[in-house]
Amino acid sequence: MPGNLIQGCPNVVDSSAWLAYFAEEPTAADCAAAIEDTEQLVVPTICLLEVFKVVARQRGEGAALQAVAVMQQGRVVALDASLALTAANLALIHKLPLADSIVYATAWSVGGQWVVWFGHRTMTLRVCQMCDTSQNGLLNARTSAR
Repeated sequence: MPGNLIQGCPNVVDSSAWLAYFAEEPTAADCAAAIEDTEQLVVPTICLLEVFKVVARQRGEGAALQAVAVMQQGRVVALDASLALTAANLALIHKLPLADSIVYATAWSVGGQWVVWFGHRTMTLRVCQMCDTSQNGLLNARTSAR
């Protein structure tokens, strides 16, 4: 496990980390630990959409279907009304884009960690409902990295 992942804690893997993993980016090795721990893997449906779209555009529908099949080895969490409203509130508080707010809300709802790839390293945002406001620094880094 990478040093910044908490073992036994759900891993909510961002689309950026999935895409780095599938592209076999050399600096994305830490993403593999979170992804390959399928017992702790949580996959927001927005990530299925984003990854399928990018992989299909770059490598075709067959490769995209294979990528999504790997992703579905984890627990897929659908965007329902409650999660959507949580995402909206978190987006307002932290000034997050739509997809990021859904991934963050998913991690928040399962008490997990949000695994993000920044192109040169993997970062983990520990998310819990009791300590939500302590995460502003990494959330600001996430939004400024886009």
